[in-house]
Amino acid sequence: MSKARVMCVKDGKRMELYNGRPENIEGRLPREIRTYDFLDKLGIEYLRTDHEPANNMEACNEIEDMEFNREGITERQKRITGNA
Repeated sequence: MSKARVMCVKDGKRMELYNGRPENIEGRLPREIRTYDFLDKLGIEYLRTDHEPANNMEACNEIEDMEFNREGITERQKRITGNA
């Protein structure tokens, strides 16, 4: 179920957005796996991305700033943030 939906490249960094849980959960934190289990149990569809550790707010903001240019995702983000 983890097929990439969107790939984004910004400043030479590549990130992919995936549907649902990773196919291989080896090396994942227990809390991450519990989160996938919980969302799956509730039948909630979700997108995820894997990235380098973000050890400060600047790194978190950089990840957040990555734009996944797909109409459905962009429109969803606008609705969530109220910028529609």
